[in-house]
Amino acid sequence: MLSVDTIKDLLKDEPIETISASPKIVLIVFSDFECPFCTRFFQSTLTPTLTNTSSETALIYKQFPLSFHPYAYPWAVESECVAKNL
Repeated sequence: MLSVDTIKDLLKDEPIETISASPKIVLIVFSDFECPFCTRFFQSTLTPTLTNTSSETALIYKQFPLSFHPYAYPWAVESECVAKNL
């Protein structure tokens, strides 16, 4: 099993959200802010999963703006700027 520190070393400069020092599950989610399928995934799958396994799960969110969504890229850039300034 990989520790959070090992995962952080593998994914340098990537924010990782977890409440456990050694989560059993690490989810890496690639998403687009304008994608309706991504929205459905977050609402119907990811949120319940994190709610039920929050102490065992770590989440790494990766921007994946699709070229045919006109606002996906600027929103991804904005969200990264906000995250860096928190």
